[in-house]
Amino acid sequence: MQFMKIGSSTTQGTNRTLERVKSGYNKDIGKGTIKEQDQGLEAPNQLPIDDLNRIANELYETWELHDIIEGHRTIFNEIFSHKSITATLDIMKTEINMIKSKKSPVQKVTKAIIARETCLKYLFEGTKVLGNLPDMSESNTFCQEIIQKCLEYISNLRLLSITVVENIVKWRKYIADLLA
Repeated sequence: MQFMKIGSSTTQGTNRTLERVKSGYNKDIGKGTIKEQDQGLEAPNQLPIDDLNRIANELYETWELHDIIEGHRTIFNEIFSHKSITATLDIMKTEINMIKSKKSPVQKVTKAIIARETCLKYLFEGTKVLGNLPDMSESNTFCQEIIQKCLEYISNLRLLSITVVENIVKWRKYIADLLA
């Protein structure tokens, strides 16, 4: 098994290695492999290069499979540049597990936004139907049903908007905790 060796000090070596990882992966972790010449550097804590490549590739594939937004990926790449290799590997593994179990904060944000947008779509369709009715008198049962449904959508939209904001706050806290 090959081991990666990085510079003489942990911080300097880690930063150099992460820069190589980032450049070798074309801005996304997992889009390639660390170059052969990167394997010959010395490190106080030797980690298998195969593990780093394998986990980075698995993270990238997980992001792709679950349609994780590009902004989240970019933030994670930034986080990796500020962490040790061991911390980076731990964060990658945690991210993969959270996404696969559908418990990732970014997935919750995305799901809440999609639900809110769907509600807006239904509300818009309901108002469109109302606008096309020739008779909107109070005796028109169909019109009343549409109005009632639109009121429900407005109430749901309010709750979904709150949910979106709450999930964004949780996602931002998750990111801030990772940067700490």
